[in-house]
Amino acid sequence: LEFQEFSIKDYIFIIRLHSKKILFFVMLGFIVGLYLNLVTPPNHVATASVIINDKPGAGMVMDFSGNRGQDRMSNAIQMIKSRGIAIETVKTLWPEYKNNLDLFGSYPFYPRGRRLRMYFKNIFKFKGEKVTEKRMFYEEPYTEKIGNKFAAIIENKINVYHLPNTDILKISYSSVWAAEARLIVNT
Repeated sequence: LEFQEFSIKDYIFIIRLHSKKILFFVMLGFIVGLYLNLVTPPNHVATASVIINDKPGAGMVMDFSGNRGQDRMSNAIQMIKSRGIAIETVKTLWPEYKNNLDLFGSYPFYPRGRRLRMYFKNIFKFKGEKVTEKRMFYEEPYTEKIGNKFAAIIENKINVYHLPNTDILKISYSSVWAAEARLIVNT
C-alpha cells in the first residue's frame, strides 16, 4: 500500500470545506461556557482547625492497644458531624441571622442573568401563574422544627477530617457567601 501525504493546500481545502461546522461548534462552546460562567454560583469554603486534647494521664491506664488516640479522634469527628451540633449551630445563629443567611433561604445567591431566566420561565409556564424567586423572611422565634430543618443542610455541607499523626481536626463548610461559610464553621 502506498500512502499519499497531504500538503498544506489539502489541509486548507478541508478547513474551508468544513469552516461553517467548525465555526458553529466554536460559537456553541463559547455560548455554553459563557452561560455556565454567569449562572454557576460560587463555592466558598471556610476551614477551622480544632485541637482535641485529653487531660494528662486520662485513660492511659487501660490503653493496652494503643488505638485510644485514633478512637478519640473518630469519636470527635462523629460528634462534630452529629445532628445535635448542627441543631445547636442553627439555634445559636437563628436569633441574629435568620434573615441574613443563604442557609435559611433569607439571603440567597442570585446569579447574573436572573431577570432574563425569569422572563423565559414565565413565558413557558403553562397555568398562567407567575414564577418568582422569593427571599424568605422570618419573624417567628426558634423552634425545634426549624432546628431540624436547617440542621440537615448543615450536616450535608460540613466536612471534618483528621490530620494524620496529630490531635488536629479540620472542619470545613461551603457556602455561596464567604462570610456565611466563615460564620457557620466558627459557630
